[in-house]
Amino acid sequence: MTTINPRSDQLSPVTRCPLCGASERTIFEHDHALHGDTPCTVQCDSCRLIYMDRVIKTEEIASVYAGYNTTRDERDSELEAKRRIMYRQDYAYVRRFLPQRGLLLDFGSGTGEFSGLFEDCEVHGIEVDDAARAHAAIRFPALQMHANAASAPHGPYDAIVFRGTLQYAPDLRAIVDLCTERTRTGSLIFILATPNAESLLAQTQKEYWALANAYEHRYWLSVPHLQRLFGDSFELRDRDFPYLNTPYERYTDDLKKVLAIARGENVKEKFPFFGSMMNVVFQRR
Repeated sequence: MTTINPRSDQLSPVTRCPLCGASERTIFEHDHALHGDTPCTVQCDSCRLIYMDRVIKTEEIASVYAGYNTTRDERDSELEAKRRIMYRQDYAYVRRFLPQRGLLLDFGSGTGEFSGLFEDCEVHGIEVDDAARAHAAIRFPALQMHANAASAPHGPYDAIVFRGTLQYAPDLRAIVDLCTERTRTGSLIFILATPNAESLLAQTQKEYWALANAYEHRYWLSVPHLQRLFGDSFELRDRDFPYLNTPYERYTDDLKKVLAIARGENVKEKFPFFGSMMNVVFQRR
């Protein structure tokens, strides 16, 4: 369920694929007519990227997301507790590849709960939400928070992290250019807690998928699409699809719902399952 509700004048149409630039596309939904005037999920006929046909204007992002992080946590303490567990699990995953102290850049740091775990590193966080940056400054004074990438040091960084944020980025190509400019050979790119468009539930539930979000998630990414995006300067180092042993796992109940989908039932209930979320690691060539 979305936690933001932008006005129609804060949205702009997307006429070409954000990844390959092709204009030909097909609606990727069971029945968009049921969703009123919300943006429609479409799929590029060329590279097969799934993306929204209307998105929040770049100049409106800061105002739309004002207070987003703090109000989200206040609204649902149970989900906040689960996120904190996932922060620890994702931190442990990153440490498999980045054991030593280093210089980190974290895109979309929110209130700093994840990036604040890297106490032995110099961490620069980018966050458009003023309230979130203020919260992080109090809770994690060692974090160096910035409203945009331009105000953060150039690096080169040992690692750049996108935890649950790449799908929000207004310009994928600009992200890759920045990652290339601010890293060196051996530097790592971590794309964590990101919806996986190739997952079973994404492909079968479509707009009813738990990670489908008409306003927040501009793209439904997959490992092949990430390879196409980062492949010129970075090589794929690892991929992981966390589900078992996460706080969201309800294996028996979730499996029953998947079997119902396999029987042809139109299951609209949102739930997690294998493959829905991915962690992907790239290394600078």
